[in-house]
Amino acid sequence: MGLFAGMKRKRDRSIACPYCMKVLNEDTVVYKCDGIGCTKEVAYKEYSGGMASKMCTEKVKREVERRMEDSADFGEFENQGANPKMLYTEARTEVCRGTLKLSCKLCGKKLPFQIFQFDRCVKICIVGQTYCGKTTYITVMPDVFQQKLSNQFYMEAMYDYDALIEELIRENTSRMQDDKSIVKASNMNLEIPYLWCVTDRMKYKMYKNGKKLKKRNLVYSLMMFDGAGRHYQANMTDVAKKYIGGSDYIFFLVDLDTFPGVQKELGRAVQGENESSTIVKNMANYLREAFGIPAGGKIDKPVAVILTKFDIIKGTSTMSEQRQVAQENNLKFCRGYMRSDMDIVDEEIRSWLESIGEKNRFLADLDVHFSRIRLFSVSSLGHEAKDDGSVGILVPHRVLDPIMWVLSEEDIVHKIEI
Repeated sequence: MGLFAGMKRKRDRSIACPYCMKVLNEDTVVYKCDGIGCTKEVAYKEYSGGMASKMCTEKVKREVERRMEDSADFGEFENQGANPKMLYTEARTEVCRGTLKLSCKLCGKKLPFQIFQFDRCVKICIVGQTYCGKTTYITVMPDVFQQKLSNQFYMEAMYDYDALIEELIRENTSRMQDDKSIVKASNMNLEIPYLWCVTDRMKYKMYKNGKKLKKRNLVYSLMMFDGAGRHYQANMTDVAKKYIGGSDYIFFLVDLDTFPGVQKELGRAVQGENESSTIVKNMANYLREAFGIPAGGKIDKPVAVILTKFDIIKGTSTMSEQRQVAQENNLKFCRGYMRSDMDIVDEEIRSWLESIGEKNRFLADLDVHFSRIRLFSVSSLGHEAKDDGSVGILVPHRVLDPIMWVLSEEDIVHKIEI
């Protein structure tokens, strides 16, 4: 299992459509009218509005509701006892007044209006068993990112392109921050990734605006698809295959409570001595299918193996609070990725896994199935939720470590060698 930090590989970080995952450029993007009965399209190159959307002035013929009293024939209707407030439909030609919105020409779906502001698009797929904490991690991570890295980055969710994503983000954020309750497991019908716009406050690029040379901050798109746990336990879906196969990184989440050694430490019933090994094998087979890798072939994609719910083992006899992994990574005062910190954390997690009997199971299977992995352990809540589902005050632990690793691999943040 190599840590592969600093390895140079050919990367394609082109801007991709969040629906069809095809590469977008000025020829594959159009402005489409969302007005009823209007089919107007404007090529991206021809549109000079410079804004997110524009009113459509196309004339279209469509059915329009009218009041009886507005009709030229109302006198005749009135003689027949017609009510002037009654409505009827009439086909008439009028100015559309719909909105021209940025859309993918290849699949016809609406796009975030910032899509061409991005200098790079980084695609991540987050996978794992149901209830391992994927949705909680996706909900908590952006807020922690904004709190701790606001001196260098500004991160905001993009959801103007999809009503379902907008509803989900708002609902989960409200449940976690306002109601102080756990979020629901991801929905298998959610067939669209989360998108975040990350602006680098400290890096700039020069661009031409007419004859003037100006500068602007570098902007990145962070795309994360939540491969629902039930997807991985059932047959591979076309949607999951599309997003996993097109990802740059894999976040493989594993609930610490699935390890027999942890169950024994906490006095819980052991579910199965080889459960952790089975999880790795099943996930490897699932990912191979998405990547088109033959059975038994190693998966060469960069994988962050993230052990979730770290709070349940912190301070136990096998995980001292003095260990580096038990200390919070104070990124607020560090403008970069501390290689030494992450290396120590990786080594401590391996050592801990060996101490609970996972050397020849979990670790060995990771070696067999994956070429490039890095181990992390996080806690999105900082403590276990209560029986009624309430979570109280959140104390997230090291939730940014996997993201900082990705950003460092992409040379977005500095790798600090100490």
